[in-house]
Amino acid sequence: MGAPSASSSNRGPIATPRVTQDDRVLVALARDGDRAAFDELVRRHADGLFAVVVREHASRDRSVQPVDRAERADLRRTLDAAIAALPVDQRAALVLRDVEGLSTAQAAAVLGLREAALKSRLHRAREVLRAGLADHARRRGAS
Repeated sequence: MGAPSASSSNRGPIATPRVTQDDRVLVALARDGDRAAFDELVRRHADGLFAVVVREHASRDRSVQPVDRAERADLRRTLDAAIAALPVDQRAALVLRDVEGLSTAQAAAVLGLREAALKSRLHRAREVLRAGLADHARRRGAS
């Protein structure tokens, strides 16, 4: 798997994820419905997903300021809860694309979907996370 190319947006280059053979085994198990394997993949790559979500949120809201350690931990808990609450099909699409760094075609193949279906699931997952982060930001602003 090569590095995903950076889009023309202001997100900058995307680092190549570190995927081990063990990760590939876990992906295969998760694809077959093994929830523990899927949860392990999320646990292993949560930091990468967290960075993607924070960067995505900041790119949409220019008023976002750097956060201190306590705020970052609170945001991380919010993100973890939002990801855990996603339906498994949306969570799988999100993890494969935004954490594992697979291309749309690769992620769709892993999940046995057409690319359009993968994109739809990914869009819905990102919208749910975006809404959760917006709620988090509103709560932080009110406190």
